[in-house]
Amino acid sequence: MIRQEGIRFKPVERTRLSDVAVQQIRDMIFSGQLKPGDQLPPERDLVEQLGVSRSSVREALRTLQGMGLLEVKPGSGAFVSADLGESKVISLWMTWLLEHEHAVLDLLEAREALETRAAILAAERITDEELDNLARLVSEMEFYAGRGDIQNLVACDREFHDQICRASRNQFIAILNASLYAALDEIRTSVFTLVPGMRPALIAEHQAIYQALNRRDSQAVRQTVSYHFDSFRNDIRQAIHPRNQEPGEDGAG
Repeated sequence: MIRQEGIRFKPVERTRLSDVAVQQIRDMIFSGQLKPGDQLPPERDLVEQLGVSRSSVREALRTLQGMGLLEVKPGSGAFVSADLGESKVISLWMTWLLEHEHAVLDLLEAREALETRAAILAAERITDEELDNLARLVSEMEFYAGRGDIQNLVACDREFHDQICRASRNQFIAILNASLYAALDEIRTSVFTLVPGMRPALIAEHQAIYQALNRRDSQAVRQTVSYHFDSFRNDIRQAIHPRNQEPGEDGAG
């Protein structure tokens, strides 16, 4: 017997290809890969590179133009807005974080649970070569943070955490972490943009995690990883609700 009363299904939301194109181009602008005044490739090249239809590319360009990120000049092409100042970028990231706050915090909680265990395993199994790689990544993060290079800072941060999960010698932890981190890439870029004062703390926390792993101290590893995630959670909340921040409360990402 088929039961129908009281059951209501929700329509399945489809992700439009134009939305995916919007996200990719927007992220390249926010990360600094595309700078004010830069010209985008011709429409036909965007179709090929993004793997979407011409109509999806045109819709994406219209959306980005409406957001104030692009200027479309007939006969010349699409350009990153010349007046795209820091205040406009911050405003757009603030809106994005407000719309996704609960999902962002849930993702972070899942990564914390996974990576805490991964780091404890890594304390027992990490090689000297992998430790050298972590030390190198911390140095590179410090360099890029000092230059305000958010794109490369995020890339080094991701490689640091990926290395720890690979050092756990558990293939499923590494795969799951890669998926969760990919979902958090946009979040990190937004927080690094909105909370520039957290960058020194970011380096210090990664340095503390590296040192705990170098000592093979499982308890210290647990504490430093937990502190790191607590700080990043605080960064997210301060980015969304900046008026709640107390003096000297810069965290880490």
